Amino acid sequence: MHQDLQRLQRGVVVRVTKVTRPRRKHQTFSAVLRFFTVVVATVVALQSVALAAVVVPKAATVPGPPTSVLTTISNGSITVAWTPPTSDGGSPITSYTATVLPSAKSCTTTQLTCTITGLSNGTIYSVNVVAKNLAGTSAGANPAIGTGASAVFASTLLSTGLNYPQCAQVDIDGTLLVADFYNSRILAFNGPGVPVEAWGPYGPGCVVADNNGNLFVNDYSGNLKELSAAGTEITLMSGIIPGSAALAIDAAGNLYVGGVGPNHSQVVKLTPNGASYTQSVIGTGFSDPNGLALDDQGNLYVGDGGAVDPSGVAAADAFIYKISPDGTQKKIYDLGAAAGGGASQLAVDPSGNLWITDPGIDRLIEIAPDGTVSTTTFGSLLGAVSGIAFDGDGTMFLVDSFQSNGDVANYGAIYQLTVATPHSTVPDAPTALTGARGNTKVNLSWTAPPNNGSPLTSYLITPSLGLQAQSPITVTAPATTATITGLQNGST
Repeated sequence: MHQDLQRLQRGVVVRVTKVTRPRRKHQTFSAVLRFFTVVVATVVALQSVALAAVVVPKAATVPGPPTSVLTTISNGSITVAWTPPTSDGGSPITSYTATVLPSAKSCTTTQLTCTITGLSNGTIYSVNVVAKNLAGTSAGANPAIGTGASAVFASTLLSTGLNYPQCAQVDIDGTLLVADFYNSRILAFNGPGVPVEAWGPYGPGCVVADNNGNLFVNDYSGNLKELSAAGTEITLMSGIIPGSAALAIDAAGNLYVGGVGPNHSQVVKLTPNGASYTQSVIGTGFSDPNGLALDDQGNLYVGDGGAVDPSGVAAADAFIYKISPDGTQKKIYDLGAAAGGGASQLAVDPSGNLWITDPGIDRLIEIAPDGTVSTTTFGSLLGAVSGIAFDGDGTMFLVDSFQSNGDVANYGAIYQLTVATPHSTVPDAPTALTGARGNTKVNLSWTAPPNNGSPLTSYLITPSLGLQAQSPITVTAPATTATITGLQNGST
């Protein structure tokens, strides 16, 4: 007697046939398969023949990382948004988690955005987003940059896959120009993604553009070239520091070049004169002038890599100099002996703040017009912050010449950052205040409130006897307990 059993498992029909007559026979097996791997086993016995189908699901893998991570800053918080992974690993995504480091604060959601609160303005964070399915957790998405020491940064990863980019400039049309050194090309970006234009091969150290669309680039051979808007190429100078970032240009088309002359110790100005340029020396005595920037008043700032002070005194420190329109040359800042190669590139934002990149120890230095200095250190969040530029709205473009974060397998990346002044408001009131009575004392405890963007410094406790306020007591944060002594038993 044959008995057929049919079982439906996720669209798979499995038939098991039992034969009761004693005989030796090999039976074949077939099944309709959907998303499964079928293993067929045949068992032979004198008394019966049994066929079994083992249905094994294909193993799911962890999903890919989320993509296009964006951050939006607010007071004491960061809102993170992303797009789904390109692969879910064969199992639906069940949740996403965004984590802010080094605070380890996080938010978990099934949506494509969430907000992390309780952060402090004036602290730099990285944001990492992972996806999770039944097989496990993905690798982290590309990190975004949170808040900086003197500014709040909300970042977009503009491009990756560059090879040791060193210099950036925004032209009059708002196009970002980037010198991609080891890829021997100049890139132009009008937003995230692939460049809209590329020129090469040049091995560019830096590139700037005038208001007529002409490009100027210094290459790895120590040549300064003009790439005209009409497509012609002219070599303007030779013998400058190969591939340095010491180029700047003003609205009148005057070009400033560092690393020229004996021992590359000069900064020169090239003034347009018809089809040629008139050259004049405006700064001398530098050891490695590898960063230049201009402000709206015509002051030229020079970042010197540092072995020799222009006065001739040997020094290990790197310096920032200011050359005024009247030719006065003055040291305005000492980057210190720890400066890893000194300033790589300088830029002035629309508010007149001077920004300096120091890739050797991965930091940004901001010098305000009143001389106030602020420093943002990126640590392991970025590989080597080398290039910096601003557009007319104050958007910062930051070039990471050697992206070392394990989540980005490339040698260079560009970030577009929105910069805002840190802001904060007074904190909320403490909550959950309780008191435990003792002999002429009371033990108080409470829960710390949100700090609203600025770390809590202290609490002020004012006891009252009836309606009469007593002397206040100050408790230094982060303590959330205090004991009030010298009270009268039986009094309220």
